Amino acid sequence: MLIRLFLMTLLAGMEPVDAGFLSLVPPLTALVLAFVTKEVISSLLLGVFSGTIIYTILKRLPWFNAVSIVITLLVEKMSEEMEMIIFITLLGGLIIVMKDSGGSRAYGKWAIERVRSRKGTEFSAFFMSILFFVDDYFNCLTTSTVLKPLAQSNCISMEKLAFIIHAIANNICLLVPFSSWAAAIASNIKDSGIAGGLSVFIKCIPYNFYPILIILFVLLIVTFDMDYGSMKRYEEIAKMNGGERKTEDIFTPRAEDETEGSIWDLIIPIVLLIGFTFLFMLCTGGYFSKQSISIIEAFMEGDAVLSLSMSTLVTLICCMVNLVPRKQMTFNAFIESVKEGSQYMAPTIIILAIAWAMSGVTNELLGTGDYIGSLINKFNIPVALLPVVFFLLVSITAFALGNAWCCFGIFIPIASKICMSTAPNSLTPTLAAVMSGAVFGDQASLLSETTILLVSTMECTIQSHFKTQLPYLITVVSITTISFVVCGFSNNNLLLSWIVSIVALLVTVVVLYLVYPRMKSSRADMYYDNEDDTKKDLIGSQDVDDEFVKSFMYNDSLI
Repeated sequence: MLIRLFLMTLLAGMEPVDAGFLSLVPPLTALVLAFVTKEVISSLLLGVFSGTIIYTILKRLPWFNAVSIVITLLVEKMSEEMEMIIFITLLGGLIIVMKDSGGSRAYGKWAIERVRSRKGTEFSAFFMSILFFVDDYFNCLTTSTVLKPLAQSNCISMEKLAFIIHAIANNICLLVPFSSWAAAIASNIKDSGIAGGLSVFIKCIPYNFYPILIILFVLLIVTFDMDYGSMKRYEEIAKMNGGERKTEDIFTPRAEDETEGSIWDLIIPIVLLIGFTFLFMLCTGGYFSKQSISIIEAFMEGDAVLSLSMSTLVTLICCMVNLVPRKQMTFNAFIESVKEGSQYMAPTIIILAIAWAMSGVTNELLGTGDYIGSLINKFNIPVALLPVVFFLLVSITAFALGNAWCCFGIFIPIASKICMSTAPNSLTPTLAAVMSGAVFGDQASLLSETTILLVSTMECTIQSHFKTQLPYLITVVSITTISFVVCGFSNNNLLLSWIVSIVALLVTVVVLYLVYPRMKSSRADMYYDNEDDTKKDLIGSQDVDDEFVKSFMYNDSLI
């Protein structure tokens, strides 16, 4: 306690310094190191250290203060965001409980008995990914595990299934206020000095062009059975290699003591989580304690992170009451699942903590946001270009870092400060642009944890997933860029922006629909398919070596 008080006193005594262009060093250091080392946590931490070193030099403080400031920031930020940490920890426990209870396996068994076509399987992946909007990790892990046998039985390539799941899993989290992403973003918005973090997040949803457009694009791709680029070749191979439909029961228990689960063991926790979150949002928003306040107003004013934490805890208790008496899980097994889930979320918590520290360094100590704002004013960058500039900038950063959440921590405070000082009316679309850019970069990145998790589960390779989904992502990003340009120059006219977006999307789909049957697949895209040993080595790998990056970043057969 004394140490914590000392650290808090030390932080309170630190005054910000005008670091000028040096304020860009911490995020750039993290960016470059992440791309070179392919490791996010150490890169972010070294970026934070570089910022504290600059601060100590400019303030003429002893060198060891650089270390103490880092520790102080971590303690301070983690103390302020303890509710967020508790929520993520409990959510991890709930995710593993839903998996270990057998609910996902029960759904898989139910689906494989009823879905008998390629299109039906793809639609199952689409709607199941939407259903599991709570967390992208949980979404990728559960949906891929459940539907992989179904895709194999219906001659769908693992690359196609991975694209559908990945495109929905990340992006759906930005469109619902009950996800782990919503809680993290609301927390970052609140830390930026803007009141009503969740209400601002909800206002940003209609301006989140990329998540909405990519989901609509996937729906159209599945509906019209359209494949182009490398994906077309992979689908042709899957169809040619397809034999008789597999009818064996793939979803039998894996161990003698493992019992069959029920679909309701998967559905009930999700329904409870949504219901309790809504209830606690009303409670924290003062609906039951204040008079003359509407449900919508109370929901907007509610504490998102606290509500999600309480709802997750209550949902876990309800799951225990439901599973243990039925002997679906023993009490000890339930506790072990919660512990495993907590450990499962540890990397996310570490990344968030360091991202919070990075935000403290850049905006509280070095004034990065003020400096970028001055550059915008200096170079007379039109306010109308703020959304598209941030979208492209964050996209590149998230692609290099392979993590959307750290981009939230870096760019939301910067975008908030710039907009509040130069263009308050552009705050909502600019924050939405940050979210869109972050989720696109994360989805496309070779280093993304969700990418690694997904391809490991799907048993395809990182490079095959990267090169097959890239043409689709570039298509939607191009339309999204147009959307943010129109939004900016139309004074944030949402209706006009969406009219242009939908027209551009439909024209693109029509052109592809008319052209893609005439496209010839390149056998060069399949140059490694017969290399079974290489493919096995790549499956489940969490490393992307230099030769891989060079061969695929600069290979003409990528697209």
